[in-house]
This record gives sequence, C-alpha cells and structure tokens, in this order.
Amino acid sequence: IVFSIFIYGCQKQVLEDDGTVKTGDTVMVDYAGGYDNGTLFDTSILEAAEKAGIFNPDRVYEPIQFVVGQGQVIQGLDEALLGMADGDAKTVAIPPQNAYGLYDENQVVQIPLEEFGNEIGDESVGQRLILDTPRGRSLVLVRDLNEDIITLDFNHPLAGERLTFAIILRGVQ
Repeated sequence: IVFSIFIYGCQKQVLEDDGTVKTGDTVMVDYAGGYDNGTLFDTSILEAAEKAGIFNPDRVYEPIQFVVGQGQVIQGLDEALLGMADGDAKTVAIPPQNAYGLYDENQVVQIPLEEFGNEIGDESVGQRLILDTPRGRSLVLVRDLNEDIITLDFNHPLAGERLTFAIILRGVQ
C-alpha cells in the first residue's frame, strides 16, 4: 500500500516556463534611448545611430546583455522588460526617478582651486571631467571656473530628464 501511494500519490508536477522575462533572467536587448522631444542620445542599433547623427566608430553596435533586476541598467528598463517575450518590442516613457534620478542642487559643489590641484590646467566651463573621489570615479561637469574656485556638478548628465526608450527583446535565458 505504501508503494502504491508513493507511485500514484506523489506525482511530479512540471511547471512550464512561459518564456516571458522574469527577475533574474539574462536578456539580450536592442534599444534606442531618447529625450521626450524625440532626440536620440544612445542606441545599440547602428542604423539608428547613423540616422540620428550619433554614430561613434569606436563603439560596437549590438544588443546589450544583462540580468534583469540586478541594477545593471536603469530601473525603468528593468521594469519594462518584465513579462516581455523573445521578439517583443515596445516603447516606454521613463520618469527621472526610474532613470538617472532627479536633479539635485546639493550635488553641485564649489572647491577652492588650491584644493583642486593649485592650477586650472585644461579645465573649462562646460567640460566633463572624470575625477577620482572617495566614492570612486565620477563624471562631473565644470559649471563655473574663476581664479579661486571651480564649481563642479556631480549629477548624472541625464539627471532630471524624462526619457523614452524603444526596446526589442532579442533573447531570454
């Protein structure tokens, strides 16, 4: 009797994977990212980069691969992919708080030039610099510069922007 209960009463259930993206899946995605006005700022698609005038010969244009939900891309892209299936395409509007954050005036700092390195060097207003900071490497914008003080903006260049992404799911693992 115990044998028959074991054989007939404990049947293995196989749950079918429906093939849609879930947190933890590795995905391959083509994308085109732009501002609300339609201006493209980044893409994984060569033809789109050429058409938008943002082609970079040093870049490889191919789908990006990442693990959904691991913070490897902006939160809005992670969320947009959930439930998509291989070959699906969609366009999503992503608010700043799910993209590169809100613009924060507290991230704009003034540093005496003597602390910055005693000399201005090649820095100029509007230039982006890569600085080593206690938090690691940071991309900063030179907002102002005079003989005594340099004003640096540590906000991400896309902070405060509402972005639009067209995405195509090229594979799910």
